[in-house]
Amino acid sequence: MKKALILTLVVFMALALVTSCKKGARSNVSSEPAKPQAGSPMTITYKPAGTPLGDASQVDMIVYSFAKDLPSGTGMPTATQVAMTKKDDAWTAAFTPDAKSCGAVLKFQGGENTDSNRKKGYALALYDAQGNVLTGYWAGLAEAYNSWGNYFAGMDRDQALAKEYFDKEFTAHPEMKPEYLSSYLSILARQKKAEAEKLILAELASLAAKPDPSKHDLTTLTYWYNREKKPEEAQKYTPLLLQKDPKGDFAQGQMFETLYKAQDPAKKLELAEKFKTEFPGSKMLPQVHYFVIASLQAAGDTAKAKAYLAKNADSAGWMLYNNLAQSLSRNEKTSKDAEPMAIQAVDLARKELTAPKEPKPTYYTDKEWREQVDNSVGEALDTLGSIQLKLGQKDAALASLAEAVALSKGKSPEINEHYAIALVNKGNPKEVLDKVSPLMADGNGNANIKKILQEAYAKDKGGDTGWPAYVEGLEKAARGKLKAALSKELMEMPAPAFSLDDLEGNKVSLVDFKGKTVILDFWATWCGPCKAAFPGMRLAVEKYKDDPNVKFLFINSWERVEDKKKNAADFIAANGYPFHVLLDVQDAAIDAYKVDGIPTEFIIDKNGKIRFKSIGFMGNTDKLVEEVSLMIDMVR
Repeated sequence: MKKALILTLVVFMALALVTSCKKGARSNVSSEPAKPQAGSPMTITYKPAGTPLGDASQVDMIVYSFAKDLPSGTGMPTATQVAMTKKDDAWTAAFTPDAKSCGAVLKFQGGENTDSNRKKGYALALYDAQGNVLTGYWAGLAEAYNSWGNYFAGMDRDQALAKEYFDKEFTAHPEMKPEYLSSYLSILARQKKAEAEKLILAELASLAAKPDPSKHDLTTLTYWYNREKKPEEAQKYTPLLLQKDPKGDFAQGQMFETLYKAQDPAKKLELAEKFKTEFPGSKMLPQVHYFVIASLQAAGDTAKAKAYLAKNADSAGWMLYNNLAQSLSRNEKTSKDAEPMAIQAVDLARKELTAPKEPKPTYYTDKEWREQVDNSVGEALDTLGSIQLKLGQKDAALASLAEAVALSKGKSPEINEHYAIALVNKGNPKEVLDKVSPLMADGNGNANIKKILQEAYAKDKGGDTGWPAYVEGLEKAARGKLKAALSKELMEMPAPAFSLDDLEGNKVSLVDFKGKTVILDFWATWCGPCKAAFPGMRLAVEKYKDDPNVKFLFINSWERVEDKKKNAADFIAANGYPFHVLLDVQDAAIDAYKVDGIPTEFIIDKNGKIRFKSIGFMGNTDKLVEEVSLMIDMVR
């Protein structure tokens, strides 16, 4: 599963960089000068003792800078990676903040380990010549806690703290409120549910009273009046927004929504041509192409899908070619056309490094962006290699898949499986063992890879007498690496109490399971990763079904249907899942646990303490079961 609780307050004192003022907090990062200024050189000193980087041989500092116009600009920070130099027990780095920035969040990396101040982040304030914190700093820090810090800087989301910082910014600089109002309203909607509508409508009325609302203001008014189910109010601002910005994001979004909702492929094609004419060069064009091609494929019109892609090659990305290649390869009648599409996908993915269609996203460092591109090329090569396998091109398939494994760093079980098959086709069982066993030992295998290894072992050794000991060695190594990684994620904090109805109408509370290890899985029926993870969660549930000290609870939240109970019950029944489902109808439990994305799992020990939190599903069912099992064993 993917890596992604309660945060400690970050407060700034005389030094630019401090952590929490609460008991037990570390203060191992400082700056010189103590009140650095934008555009002027500064030095950061980092003392890693007691952090995950205490023994690191090299440390890099990642600076996520933000500016006061963040929401109306890119909406994301600018990431910069800076190598640090060690002296005695500290690492230092010289750095010059961008002249436009008003603050930053720092994290530190060493090898595979990261220090983000126990997921609180290391915050860096910038000052003016008089020693005052720059305008926009508190709002920028609030944005980090409310959104992007969770995804990039390794911070846990804390909307209560974000609201506090927004309020601090708006009190000192009222003119900043319109810029950040949409983010602020999203916090009100989550934090103050009982009075949210009244507060939100009051804020919108205040914004609407501005004599000359900006494009950003009009966008906020339109979006939030629609969200608050006041379409008649929203409609007042739609023509003003279109008049002020007829070719902008809002206008593009409206036409795109129409295209998206169109059911007839011919209508989608018509709207796509209109979109291209109205908005040439739009960043939304790849999405437009995707839905047109998907519609044509669903209708079985492969020829038209290929023709459309060829016509729009200049604005199509590698993923469109990759998806079409995969689709063509599944049909025997069109499989011969799949390889050229896959080759084109690989070529386009490679060009993202030398001639990217879009600039590197600001929130990625150069190293992170290179890794993203490598993963894209690896995915495209996996598609190509799989197609070459089907076509009987053994050497070409092996070359493609070997490179795919290298680019993905052997972390994709699916790619590893295809690579193993390609090695088997070469007819050398020892080579299969030598090259695939390390992938299994790293914890990146699956049931199919295990079967391939067993067959190769029997062929190489002339029998499978020693196979149990051999595979146990691989699995033991994988468990050891997973356990070492999980040990860094251990935490200990009170699990919020809840009392929810299950599908049978019984009231179920966390306190009912005192003395047991409890696994909470927050999910929704519309959530693709949740549903993809459920087969693995079924295996985990069945593994512990006879253990009276382990309890799995699947909390259905964030649903937007009228009858939430029937919606969840129908889904569970249709799939035959043996899950104890609780209904978080008011989203109270998911809010209490500060969940940012689903699926999210919490492992709660017998003392009612949260020990693990894990977000997402990475697609490896076997590893999911192993991970859940290890977490349970580690907290007993």
